[in-house]
Amino acid sequence: MSLLKFKEFLNENIQDAYAELVQTYGSNNYSPGKKSFEIIRAELPHGKEIEFIKQLLNKIGITEDYYEFGHVIPPKAFSDNNIKYSSDYTSYEINFLKSCKIGKATVKAGQILGITNAKISKVTQTSTDVKEELPIIIYYANPKFPEKETLMDWCIELSNTIIPNEDQYLHDVKGLRKYLNSINNSTEAYNVILDAYSIGSNLISNFPDTKNTILTRKSIFNDIRSIGSKISNIPADKWNPGDIYAIDSKFVNEINNHIKSISPDNPEALGLLNDLFSIKYSFSGELYGSVVSVSLKNAQAQGGKGKGYFSKMMLPKDAFNVSPIEMSYTDAEFLQKIEEFRNNIYTHCNKSNVKIDLTQDKNFNRTSDKLLAKFAALKLVDILLSDPTTAREHLISIVGYSMSLSGINPTFFKVIGNSKGNTSKEEHNVAGETISLLENPGQASIFIIDSNTNSEVIMKMNIIKGEHHYSIQYKFRSNGNKQSTAEIQSIKHIK
Repeated sequence: MSLLKFKEFLNENIQDAYAELVQTYGSNNYSPGKKSFEIIRAELPHGKEIEFIKQLLNKIGITEDYYEFGHVIPPKAFSDNNIKYSSDYTSYEINFLKSCKIGKATVKAGQILGITNAKISKVTQTSTDVKEELPIIIYYANPKFPEKETLMDWCIELSNTIIPNEDQYLHDVKGLRKYLNSINNSTEAYNVILDAYSIGSNLISNFPDTKNTILTRKSIFNDIRSIGSKISNIPADKWNPGDIYAIDSKFVNEINNHIKSISPDNPEALGLLNDLFSIKYSFSGELYGSVVSVSLKNAQAQGGKGKGYFSKMMLPKDAFNVSPIEMSYTDAEFLQKIEEFRNNIYTHCNKSNVKIDLTQDKNFNRTSDKLLAKFAALKLVDILLSDPTTAREHLISIVGYSMSLSGINPTFFKVIGNSKGNTSKEEHNVAGETISLLENPGQASIFIIDSNTNSEVIMKMNIIKGEHHYSIQYKFRSNGNKQSTAEIQSIKHIK
């Protein structure tokens, strides 16, 4: 395998590892490597760059005995493929001391690869912080509708908006202003702004008192999420998927005192925390109901991820990822295991406590990298179906988990942007809400498709959430290495 192919292989597999680590470190700016030696460009935590890189490589199976750090290449201005980048970046060379095999890819001893500290952003790209803080600055500015022909001037004017206590409540206000000042009049940039404008307009309509409303993604936001995750024992965004909190400023001190008084060991802790969140898309005028959780989605956003559900099942990681032993399988062994999984899944579906329509090919015969991917996807499905008495529960629950409807969530509101800039509508998700399967008596309610033309395994079902019905397409896949992923591919409202 060529160096370029190996680099591409690493880049595909390192993304999930990076996504896991950033929850701890808080960095979230990621892009594939541009220069020939780069694996990735990713924002690295200040002062902990080497530690972060070691953990990142270890997660994809490259332990410290395979490499040593070489030169640290200092910042300088550069451009690739006619795309200009800012000058604030540093690259870390990784010198391989011996041949290293990751899945089906190998890098030879003596090869040098690198990871670049990406305090950089392409001028037309937005980081997560910028995307989710754009509606906030629009909320406080309450600007006129943006026109494409004057977008640059509109964004520059917007960047001058003063946000109350912005350093306290926003993660990257400097990056936000830098982005706004770098906007051009391209269609891509215009769509990003229209999406944010539609969400900002929703916030303006529903929280018109800007002087007494705090929109935050930092400080008190993080404090609430931290204790929520501890109490619920699940990731913060699965307990409460709110990307920003609207807070009644009159109760900030009371909220801080309240969350400090909550002990995670208290059986009533979750209720005490969840009661802070308003059941309406407005403030209650009291401590309980003084916080509104708002989940932001852009117009093209897909559903959430469900990999954490397998940890919730109390399974060791090797049980749902690809173990080191499995990673060393030959092609023949992968083919054998794939057919074994398929036979198991066929048997599970016939015995399951829910009627499943299984479409399943035989004799999988693809390239080596596809063997690993298909094996990993089937392994996840096999786990969920392995006990026929709980198959129904697991298949529905992993979808609910991916939607952050865990049964222990507080009330939250999802606001989806639109590409025309029209004021978005909010979707109400009540506290403790769960989903149920929409069934047709005597007919299959869940459909599983395992074809030879796709290394993923697809699951389809219709669900009931509150008074509404939705069509769900879910997929189980590998990221190409030892980690596997389960996620919602699409959600469509059908009634």
